[in-house]
Amino acid sequence: MRRLWLAALALAGVAHAEDAPPPAPSDEIVVTALKGMWSLEGKRIRAAQAAFAAGQPRYAPGSRLLFQILPKGGRSLDGLTLTLRNGDDILPVEPDGEHRFALPPLDSDGWRLTANRTPAEMGVRIWVLSPGTGETDRRVGDLRLHCRVGWALIQDRFNFIQRGLFNAVGGCDSSRIMIYMGTTRPLASASVTAPDGKSRPLDVDKGLRYRMPIADKDLPDGARVRLTFR
Repeated sequence: MRRLWLAALALAGVAHAEDAPPPAPSDEIVVTALKGMWSLEGKRIRAAQAAFAAGQPRYAPGSRLLFQILPKGGRSLDGLTLTLRNGDDILPVEPDGEHRFALPPLDSDGWRLTANRTPAEMGVRIWVLSPGTGETDRRVGDLRLHCRVGWALIQDRFNFIQRGLFNAVGGCDSSRIMIYMGTTRPLASASVTAPDGKSRPLDVDKGLRYRMPIADKDLPDGARVRLTFR
């Protein structure tokens, strides 16, 4: 299988969305959230912001779209500085203590996020967070919106056949797509709890990511995914 940051497609055996038989395990579409992407041009940022604005009222009212810098290979992020640049125009970006930050609406594709680090030293990921939530306690609606924002951010990295197949099988709403969320620390367990208190475990892959239950239509947006770390 070919795995990329946030989205990956194993195309063999995936035909039409509605009437195709369930894929064999080796033919599944797998979507993962991996560390390591470092390329935030204005076009991608604006696409992500547009997807967030479109889905926020439906899935996660009151949520914020944040980006986060993650170090690679145990490197330190001490002294990290970030700026938005568009020619001679420069806007400082202030990350918080976890190296998360919001970006203002951009007026053109000419903007680019830059840093005093190389791509070998860091990656970037997105967060959709409602008030009172965090990495260990997240709303299913936030995760549903996260998937849509992430796909908008990186879909231009795929050819039109791959994009068409992802959308044809239902994209973020498809139960035929295994969609995983990476974590910043090794996982011990993951579960989802419905508003009625019923809870069930979620699949954890190699202790590094959990399967997001975003295609489960029985779960309302207010259901919570809770994690425990090792």
